[in-house]
Amino acid sequence: MSVDAITLAAVADEWRTLLANARIDTIIQPTEYALAIQCYAPGAYGEGGGQNRWLYLSAHPQLARAHITARRPTKINSEPPPFVMLLRKYLEGARVEAIQQPRWERVIELLASHRTGPGSDDRAHYRLIIEIMGRLSNIILCDEHNIILGSLKRVGSEINRYRTIAPNVQYVPPPAQHRSIAGQTLPKIEPVNVTAAQLSLCAATENEEAHAESQRTINSPKARKRAYSEPALWQLLTKHLLGFSPLIAREAVYRTTGNTETPLANTDAALWEELAWNVRELAALFDNHHW
Repeated sequence: MSVDAITLAAVADEWRTLLANARIDTIIQPTEYALAIQCYAPGAYGEGGGQNRWLYLSAHPQLARAHITARRPTKINSEPPPFVMLLRKYLEGARVEAIQQPRWERVIELLASHRTGPGSDDRAHYRLIIEIMGRLSNIILCDEHNIILGSLKRVGSEINRYRTIAPNVQYVPPPAQHRSIAGQTLPKIEPVNVTAAQLSLCAATENEEAHAESQRTINSPKARKRAYSEPALWQLLTKHLLGFSPLIAREAVYRTTGNTETPLANTDAALWEELAWNVRELAALFDNHHW
């Protein structure tokens, strides 16, 4: 299953409900790419009946995810790795203050704090950032000044010049989402406000590029060896809309045509209107939280 921005928005809402003011008790590492955090969530309105919950956070290259799990995962070994020790130092005993998600990003953030000393009203604040982005997935701990304290994976400048993920470096969010249209690089479209005219314009450009590619396939002996596949309507959505994964894009297309694999060429004005409406309806979940 694809973990996209809309899926993470639902996860974030669940965490806000189940982890409100929860205390972080234990942190373990079940696998090479995963962390598990035990949180004790008090009862509503200070009443009894609190509950222990486990957060499972994975930065696996193919199976990255973040969710609450019913059981304590088995830890990888008896000796905690350095990043787990770092998390225990700063987060064990801290209270969950907020759950955040940058708009249309596959990133979820857990904000926590604890008192700086016994009897002190001053609090130290920390941010645990879970980036669920395929092979670039990572789990990063920052202080209140947005300085990285540690991460599950270190990314040096020789690997990524835009973002260095290492201790004592300012955290830089993932780059903004862009699309290429008619040879230009433009920001992706906000799906909450997308119109039929915008989708139709994008499709016209895509059809021109697809036609040019088919001609190259016909005229080039080498290209003929590669099978040409007609672009599907859902691919237009993933390429041009913020936060739309193949799963969500196929859902929008299915609601419109009854077929997830509708070709891009099989469209008309009425279809664009209905598709834009379905896209807006799905995207609205990000803001209205009507799961």
